Amino acid sequence: KIRRIVEILREQILSSLNFDIIGICETHLQSYQSIDIFGYEWFGNNRKNILVNSWRGSGGVRFLVSKSIIENFTCSVLNDNYEDILWISLKCKNDINFVIHLCVCYLQPERSSRGNIAQEYYDVLLSQIYLYSGCSNLFVCDDFNGRIGNLQDFDDNIDFIPEKSSIDDVRNAFGNYFLDFIKDAKLCVLNGRLEKDSDNYTYVSKTGKSVVDYIAVPYADLNKYSKFKVQLISDILLLYDITPAAKATIPDHSILSCSLSINDYTSNYSENGKDSNVCSKRRKYNVCNVPNDIFANQRCTRAILSVIEQMENCLNVKNEIDKLYGNFVTDYCTS
Repeated sequence: KIRRIVEILREQILSSLNFDIIGICETHLQSYQSIDIFGYEWFGNNRKNILVNSWRGSGGVRFLVSKSIIENFTCSVLNDNYEDILWISLKCKNDINFVIHLCVCYLQPERSSRGNIAQEYYDVLLSQIYLYSGCSNLFVCDDFNGRIGNLQDFDDNIDFIPEKSSIDDVRNAFGNYFLDFIKDAKLCVLNGRLEKDSDNYTYVSKTGKSVVDYIAVPYADLNKYSKFKVQLISDILLLYDITPAAKATIPDHSILSCSLSINDYTSNYSENGKDSNVCSKRRKYNVCNVPNDIFANQRCTRAILSVIEQMENCLNVKNEIDKLYGNFVTDYCTS
């Protein structure tokens, strides 16, 4: 009964937001469970290994994609191999070259009963970003349990992007992990950088408040994003006149939102509804000032080697399939 009360409040909040795409960290669902929200399709990665007698799951990440998006994009799970990291792919139905890769992820706290897995976690995530960064747009939303304070998330000797400000001036060890990762990935956070008046704490509870949840995007795509906002759950309950049940637990993480402009492609339709002209803009890069040691640190090296290994595995599988098919054709023809 308590679980159902929690689920109802969560569903009321999610239904009220009316976003095109919603990423959810810590779904706390069992491996077989999902949330059914009218007008959305559900893509998820629930934890498989949880305590036997637990009344709910732990961790877990999910995307809710609105039907209006699915009408225009083919949406599929891109990668859910690593626990608490989920990638989905949106491929435009009117322009095969326009693809958006979205990632929602959750890193358990430093003192979690499952141990400190930050090094392994960021190695996996960085290799995935290297692997998927060739798309039109890449977007990461996350609860990294890292506080970075007023430290900047880019190398000012190489990168030229607007500085961020933070309402949370505290730093912790996981914040250092996060900063190293985000610099290696060439991503920057929207927190404290866009619409600073709409910034707020992303975690608020009786024990304190902090900024540990982020939206991160590639430097080159920063100008595509606007209307960044952090909304406290208490404000959302008031805004949408939601009254929690007596035993309902109010979520302690805020809602982060932003708008993405997808003007990288144009589509003109003829009167019969078919494409008459579709064109994609190719991104160009200025690599003149890239230092020779840009990928010299250990995490970048491990991530690149991981990408190479995945590519080699794919090639080996393809060669094996080609060999089996060749043998089948030979046997069929000789028989």
